[in-house]
Amino acid sequence: MTTFKHHEVKKDNSGQNYVILYLDPRQGLEEFSAELGEPSNGDPKSSIDNRAIRYVKEKLPDLRVKGIKVMVGTLLVSSIVATPLVVGAEEPTNDTETTAEVQGGEYELGDLIVGDFTTVVLEGKQQMTHADLESFPVVDPTGTGNGWTVNMKATPFTLVGDGGENETLPQGSLRVVEPTVNYDDPHSSELDTISRNSGAIDTDTGLNIVSAERGGGMGSYVVSFGDDPLELTLNPADVRSGTYTSTISVTLGIGPS
Repeated sequence: MTTFKHHEVKKDNSGQNYVILYLDPRQGLEEFSAELGEPSNGDPKSSIDNRAIRYVKEKLPDLRVKGIKVMVGTLLVSSIVATPLVVGAEEPTNDTETTAEVQGGEYELGDLIVGDFTTVVLEGKQQMTHADLESFPVVDPTGTGNGWTVNMKATPFTLVGDGGENETLPQGSLRVVEPTVNYDDPHSSELDTISRNSGAIDTDTGLNIVSAERGGGMGSYVVSFGDDPLELTLNPADVRSGTYTSTISVTLGIGPS
C-alpha cells in the first residue's frame, strides 16, 4: 500500500497551485516499482497516479491545482498535469438577481339586476311573493389577502301615491336565500374561504350575503341564486292595496364580516 508521508503546496510562475506528495521511503523501492506498473489484478485505481489524486481530494478538497508531483526523497516518481486539475473544488457559479414587480388591481363588483315581484291578490291571510336575482361577479385582484364582504340591503317597501309615503311594510319582510359561489377563474382561492348567508335584507344594516376570510377570496368568482331567491312576506294587518317599491343595493367592503 502506497503511503504519502507529507505534502507541500507551491505555486508555479503563472501563480497556479501544484502539490508535491512525498512517499514514505521506508516502503522500499521494490514496492514503489510494483505500484508504478500495471497492477496484477488489472485495477488502474491502485496506481500511484490515482492514489495521489485520491490523497489530494481527501486532504485538500477545496484546492484548485494545476498538477501533482510524487517524490521519494529527491527522486521524481510521477507527475500528473492538467490545465487546470480541479480536485474536489466546487465549480464556480455566477449569481444574477432579477426582479418581478407585481401591482395589485382594484376590487370589482358586478351590477345587481332584480326582477319584479309577482302580483298578489289579497286573501286575508299571510301571503308570500317572489322575485328573481341575476348572478353577478366579484373580483379581488388586489393581492392583499385582506378578504372582502358583499352586503345586500333594501329600503323598506313603501306604498306609492295617495299619502302612501307613510305606509311601509315592517322591517324583516324581505328575505334572500343563501347564494352559491363558483369560480370565474379556477386559479382563484379555494371556495371554502368564502362564507354565505341567508336572511332579511330590509334592515338598518342589511345582510352580508357572502364574505371572504383573510387570506382567501383572491381571484374571480360568480355569485348566483336559485329559483325565487327574494321572498316578500305580506301580513294582512300590515299590507294595503296598491304598488309598493323598494331599492335593493349591493356593496363590496374590504375585510371579512
